[in-house]
Amino acid sequence: MSTGFSVGVIEAFEAAIVLVALIPISFVSALSGAFVGILIVIIGTFILRTQVRKLKQAYMKIFVSSLLLSFLTFWYIERFVDVNDLLLIPLFFIYFVTVYFYAYK
Repeated sequence: MSTGFSVGVIEAFEAAIVLVALIPISFVSALSGAFVGILIVIIGTFILRTQVRKLKQAYMKIFVSSLLLSFLTFWYIERFVDVNDLLLIPLFFIYFVTVYFYAYK
């Protein structure tokens, strides 16, 4: 229970950093986006709670770390060059395979 709570706190802090960055653009859209995101997470968690429990924790960690690495790389590249969002798909697969083989070597 405490592990889930600490992970939730870390993720909420990361989301807060993103929202603080978006506030100067539009306070109303940042606030409404935060509430819509919270609502989607609560509803999705309630609907998918039994399916998520069936996943092995190791696979979920590989998936999440690959997703974070994909966004990190995408945003870094986007800082210098205008790129298409479809670049996220191959980045995710590359990182997923890399993290999977690194975790199970």
